Amino acid sequence: MSARSVNKHRQILAAMFAYACRDDTHALAVNPVRGTSKRREMPAAVLDFYEPEETEALARAAAAGAHRGSPGYGIDADEFEWRGWEDRQDAELYRFAAYTGMRLGELLALRWGDVDLNARRVIVHRAVSANIEGPTKSWQARALPLADPAASALARLADRGDYTSRDDYVFCSRLGRRLDPSAVRRRYKRARDAAACDRCAFTRCDMQRARWSLARPAPTSSRRSSGTRGSARPSATCTRSRARRTWRSSTEHSPAPTGQRLYRPRNGDRRPAQTCENDDMTSVKKQTATLDQDGPLSIPTDIREAAHLKEGDTVLVEAANGGVVIRPIDADQAWFWTPEWQEREREADADRAAGRTLHFKSTEDFLAHLESIAPSSNGD
Repeated sequence: MSARSVNKHRQILAAMFAYACRDDTHALAVNPVRGTSKRREMPAAVLDFYEPEETEALARAAAAGAHRGSPGYGIDADEFEWRGWEDRQDAELYRFAAYTGMRLGELLALRWGDVDLNARRVIVHRAVSANIEGPTKSWQARALPLADPAASALARLADRGDYTSRDDYVFCSRLGRRLDPSAVRRRYKRARDAAACDRCAFTRCDMQRARWSLARPAPTSSRRSSGTRGSARPSATCTRSRARRTWRSSTEHSPAPTGQRLYRPRNGDRRPAQTCENDDMTSVKKQTATLDQDGPLSIPTDIREAAHLKEGDTVLVEAANGGVVIRPIDADQAWFWTPEWQEREREADADRAAGRTLHFKSTEDFLAHLESIAPSSNGD
């Protein structure tokens, strides 16, 4: 057993005995794990990831059926066509995984209803774990912007004709069912060996590092970089958080538009507080713009440059004080400003104002309450 595994087991045992030492549990006199020492772990390995040409080589090997053990002699035309359909889907799956960094369980649970090709984003809020489909590992939904290769892969899959309704899986079997993760891993390893790309396994960390390599843009601020990759550094993306989940109000941790910060007044209302983060705007004079017949509005070049706006950026447009306000926001925060989510925010504010809230003294009390109201496994 590796030193890291020993330290993980030691950490779990220490937490168990610490709980048993409490006066309100078993009141043990001493925690025996405290007398042990942590094992010295090996330094972290050098980060490795696929380059663009390696990703395409892997996809080509999958599309050509190089992962199959036999050439397929003796099979009928219908089976031959279905195998080609599966191989092409595997190729798009590998491309999409490399350019998004999604976990395998999240990829298998992705449905077409979660995909918005026009906005070039997917909503990740489900995952498959132990062959059970449920929430993501972090229990949080996130909006993921799509790079050109990832969006192109989905567009090709959308043209296949079968299994493209909102409730269908994006990556599915020939019967439209969810793929088996073990079979996907086996096919991936064979295609990887056939393409001579044996550096990465099909894990979250490997896909995140591949995405960091493949989709890295020109140097940008750390905030925008973290919104695209999940972290400003690839190593931080792969670091598992060991912090205990706490019960926090979603309104205290909601995203703010770029160039603004949120403050929370005493009456519970939320509104953006202006900052002087974008001082370039003060030197630009007001300019007029013409609204086209079909609705698009062309923003003058000087205004776009002063606001650091470029093609493809997401902006928030709202009517306020008899006018129209346009504010840039991060693409991965656009979900917060949708009418559906804002309606939920208003409902939550109304519940707090009416006193329809519960207070817990500790995380344990909160978890115990959740267990008490959760439906039983026997359906009672």
